[in-house]
Formats: sequence, C-alpha cells, structure tokens
Amino acid sequence: MNKILTKGLKFYSLFYLGFILSVSACDFSTHEYYIYSNHKEGTLGEIYFLWPDSSQCGMTINDSSFQYDGFKLYFPSDKSTVKSHCESYYDYIRGSTDSVIDSVEQCANYFKINEFDPRIEANELVLLYIFNRNSLVRVDTMFRDKETQDFIDRLPLPKLH
Repeated sequence: MNKILTKGLKFYSLFYLGFILSVSACDFSTHEYYIYSNHKEGTLGEIYFLWPDSSQCGMTINDSSFQYDGFKLYFPSDKSTVKSHCESYYDYIRGSTDSVIDSVEQCANYFKINEFDPRIEANELVLLYIFNRNSLVRVDTMFRDKETQDFIDRLPLPKLH
C-alpha cells in the first residue's frame, strides 16, 4: 500500500511540476504596437500598414480600384522619406477540382522601418505617396493608432466571423 501511495505521489508531483512549467512559459502580458491607417478613429481603413515582425512593416490595401507599383512614406517631423520594396510571392489559381492549374506572381510591398524607429513615436500622421510607373497616383494621410493584443488574441484560433 505504501508503494502505491509513493508512486501516485511521484506521478502527481511530476504532473504538477510539468503543468507549472508549461504555464509559466506562456506570455500572458498585453502587447502594444502601432499601426497606421487612413481612418482616424482606430478602425482599419482601406489602406493600412503594420509590423508583422519588428524589422519591417507591411502594406495592406483593400481598395483594388487603382493601379500602383510603388510607395513612399513621408515623415513630417524630420522631413525624411522611405521607399517601399517589393517581395515577390505566388498566388495559386485553382480549378473546379481544387487542383492548382496556374500561378500568378504578386508583389508584397514592405518598408524597411523598424517597429521602434523614433520617427514612429514622433509622427502621429505620415503621408503615403502611391506611384504607378513613376507617376504619382494618390496621396493619403495615414494616422497612427496604438493597438493592444492580449493572450487570447495571440492564440492560433480560427476566426468565427
């Protein structure tokens, strides 16, 4: 009877130790980061950019009605500009049987701006110049907004909407 009790105690103590170590490895803190969007009140506009990693920021454009092939950001605080660069990727075209029948090369535009660049903190707004074949197509004012992300937001759960 004493052997069974000590084996059970060893099992449960190892189980609780493993559980405590796995929970302590989780990051339950709230993260704050900046986004820029062409809507002022914290909602993502038709054009916005944010940092998928801390070394560069990526663009998202929801309006497909205009053609573009380059971007430039203007920071009013120090009158500096940053040009975008293209990173190619392929979009796969699928047939009726869901098999890949073709692919189209696409361009993802990124800016080499660190998430903690002092220009981000110094500028509540930046100007986004949109070019097509070296011609200026559009200028948008991008407003800075602070986003928060808690532990639940970072879980890899499927979106329900």
